[in-house]
Amino acid sequence: MQIPIFADRYEALECVYHTSATRIYKVRHRSLGELRILKVISKAHMQGFSYEAETLRSLRHPGIPILYDYGEDEESICLIEEYIRGVSLQEYLLHHSIITRDWSIGILRQVCDILQYLHEQKPTPILYQDLKPEHVIIRGEQVILIDYGIAHPKGMRRYGAGTPQHGAPEQFCEAPVDERSDIYALGLLARELCDHQKERISAKEITSIEWALEADPKDRPATVKEWLASYDCPHAEEKKNGKHLTTEIAVIGAGHGVGTTHVALALTAYLNKHHKRAYYVNRSSDATLQRILQQRGEYREKDGIIYHNDFAGILDYGPAVMEPTPPNGIKVVDCGSDWSGARASDFYLYVCSSRPWLDMGCCHKKAMNPHCHILINPANRGVGHDISKKLRKKVYGFPLDSDPFLVTKEKEKLFQKIWESEE
Repeated sequence: MQIPIFADRYEALECVYHTSATRIYKVRHRSLGELRILKVISKAHMQGFSYEAETLRSLRHPGIPILYDYGEDEESICLIEEYIRGVSLQEYLLHHSIITRDWSIGILRQVCDILQYLHEQKPTPILYQDLKPEHVIIRGEQVILIDYGIAHPKGMRRYGAGTPQHGAPEQFCEAPVDERSDIYALGLLARELCDHQKERISAKEITSIEWALEADPKDRPATVKEWLASYDCPHAEEKKNGKHLTTEIAVIGAGHGVGTTHVALALTAYLNKHHKRAYYVNRSSDATLQRILQQRGEYREKDGIIYHNDFAGILDYGPAVMEPTPPNGIKVVDCGSDWSGARASDFYLYVCSSRPWLDMGCCHKKAMNPHCHILINPANRGVGHDISKKLRKKVYGFPLDSDPFLVTKEKEKLFQKIWESEE
């Protein structure tokens, strides 16, 4: 078996990959006896591999293969790289149809660490651009990311390079690419791992994946660290029995005037009455809580937190005033009609109007999240039935109510059903 350039130093053992443009050999160093990989590519396709050589030459990370040597002749260029013993994630998932959440998040953390390292290179970030299960190699408990053939410094690229089913849309058109293109591929990888998890997929995981897969790069996380923080937070605290602690519940309205704040206040009061310490947090632009409290005049304030009977909440004094940090407890977040405020939430209440002439917005794609519970406010059996039939999921009716702080039997029954469905 003949190999170019390095035949005097390396013995070819087998050809492990072959196309008309590329050959990859497993080789042995004649003096050291070490196994390595030899990549040979014709000069007609050398742009990608010249990037690979430049990329790997300067990188030092345990999850990135070492480049030992580089050379060329009239017809081809050659790279000698570290031989990685292990199994690809693609092959692993073929033989392990069910994986644990802990194993999955362990893989993602290491992949994120490698991507973040690439994106933080100076003076120019390096974009990987070809993240997929077959390029993620598992060696014991370590993850190694291989094949940097289309990796490139930010600002230098080849249009259409990558794997369409594993890449961001902008990679395959003349739109600019940046770190968020790799984050899109990271979302696809996370979704595939979730498909194999034996545990129920949490709302935070679903929301984080959807965030990474936004069609417009501007709507995705700016950094890998930011995405991982949103995805990994469900795993930070777990009950001893294996259930996740609920730390945040989002209440989102399908539009303005549907009673989002009223439902959020009522839920906060219910949780506190049942000894689940909870705090209302306003992330909307509305000041409904301030108006209600001013009308009542029956509340006390301590350390920036408002208390009224079973209710506790944090007032929004605007961006110039730092939000107080409440003691440990559940945050009930009033998002208004903006889903972006709900990315860290464990589950959601989606409030829709019972008035058919209003746009109820229940066809919003996030309403299909299994951790999203749809409420019709006020309850209307006909409207609820129509929406339930359309979305093929349970729809709850919020009782006609004038006092959000009073925990009535009807509200207790409603919130208990929702809470039990998430346990």
